[in-house]
Amino acid sequence: MSGTDGSDKISDALGPLGDRLIDFVDAGLSSGDLKQSPELFFQWQAFDPKDTEVGPEIVQSSRLSTVRQTWTRAKLRVLTAAHSWPEYAASEAALPFEVGRTRSLTDWFTLNLANALLNDAARPSPALATLMDGAKKVVEGEPSRARATIDLDGVQVASPGLGITIGGTAISLRRPELSDIQPEMDEHTAMLEGHSIGLRPLAALATIEVDWTSPITLRVEVERLQSLLRLFAVSSARYIRVREELIAPVSESMGILRTGTGDHSYERTVIRPEHLQRLQSMASALWTNLPIGPAGPTEPEPTPVTTAFRRYCDALLRDGGLLERRFASAVMGLESLYLPAKQDGELSFRLRTSVGRVMGELGFDGDRVEAEVAYCYGVRSAYVHGGHLGGKLRKSGEKKFGHLPALLRRLLDYLRISIVVALVIPVSKDDFTKIINSAMVSSKGAASLAQLLQPTLNLVK
Repeated sequence: MSGTDGSDKISDALGPLGDRLIDFVDAGLSSGDLKQSPELFFQWQAFDPKDTEVGPEIVQSSRLSTVRQTWTRAKLRVLTAAHSWPEYAASEAALPFEVGRTRSLTDWFTLNLANALLNDAARPSPALATLMDGAKKVVEGEPSRARATIDLDGVQVASPGLGITIGGTAISLRRPELSDIQPEMDEHTAMLEGHSIGLRPLAALATIEVDWTSPITLRVEVERLQSLLRLFAVSSARYIRVREELIAPVSESMGILRTGTGDHSYERTVIRPEHLQRLQSMASALWTNLPIGPAGPTEPEPTPVTTAFRRYCDALLRDGGLLERRFASAVMGLESLYLPAKQDGELSFRLRTSVGRVMGELGFDGDRVEAEVAYCYGVRSAYVHGGHLGGKLRKSGEKKFGHLPALLRRLLDYLRISIVVALVIPVSKDDFTKIINSAMVSSKGAASLAQLLQPTLNLVK
């Protein structure tokens, strides 16, 4: 469709609707039928916050509320009236286009023009031409660009923040400011959510900008970022809240996504500006292959990598704080990557030698890794057979390896690195285990393993 044809179509469809909206709003303002009304606002106020490189440290806070005059109810009256007009129906029929997930182009135009007319007394409305131009771009098929703004927990970002790009996807990470943690809710949010607003456990913020092609586009990118942060370092990184919006060719909120209530960030890490190069390299290497949750209508069939990643996430987030349960999840994650599906004995020996050999090639003390994995496998076995981490088992672990939560974090690091390796190397799990076994008995096999792992060296530590 040519630019002229697009302009004519927009003018013919939205012009009469715009004129009707202007007349309706101006008549309502003059008569007093449309006027501001009181709304309840909430805000969390922090007392004497201490500023740090990763954001404000808040010891004490309380909830404040206030009543303000807003146009919320007036806008609702305008929209309700407009939906019954023939001009609205004619525009819907002439412009069968959607803006975002569910809103029609006509509804988007009506909502935004009503808001502009109520908030700005200038006539002709300066917003009208801008809205018509945005509608024209939608009709002409200009590609949509969308943004997700993400509240994160489990990962912190040292000032001044950083940014990475993967193809057409742009990502920024930054520390929160006080204004992010104690925002004033707008009237729509206050009306719907004021009763449950609380001080969010916000640790960092991220934004993702991407070409928007489907209702799950942003959801998939958010899940990928969450997975990337968990694999970049041992971190219970998770989104708390995601605000999705179109930013071009029109602006439109597409709603809010919240995390489930059963997660807890057991492991935290700080991402600093000097980590940017490794984060960018990892994103470039892994982005499209990152294991994610069921962002679509169905969850894909599990693979050794996705099973390992699920166990990793369980240990990071969902195991109720029970130490032996988290050890068991981490060990089972390693088993899914290093042991055959058909088990035939000597599992502890196979696991510890395989993990130790791979970690040794990546710069760790292979003998120490073997000893740690062997002990952790014992904890796993005790737990899954009805025992617990106590008595002699706990004492022997503390004597050999020190603080057990620190040992668990090292075990999770071996699992994290193993998942990254599995995502990067161009061989199957069966072939990988054969190469590891060969590396233990011949120098040629050792050279083959070292060559296979070379591309992961700059990604894992």
